[in-house]
Amino acid sequence: MPAPLRNRGRRKLRQYILIAAAVLTVLALFVAGNYIPRLRSHS
Repeated sequence: MPAPLRNRGRRKLRQYILIAAAVLTVLALFVAGNYIPRLRSHS
């Protein structure tokens, strides 16, 4: 496999990992934002 293609694939993979991490962070904040006010309002 040529080096440029391998580097481009690795760079794209790293970009996908960063995007996935960002999406998971947003989802975690969204879920936390949904649950925390309910817990506070119950107590």
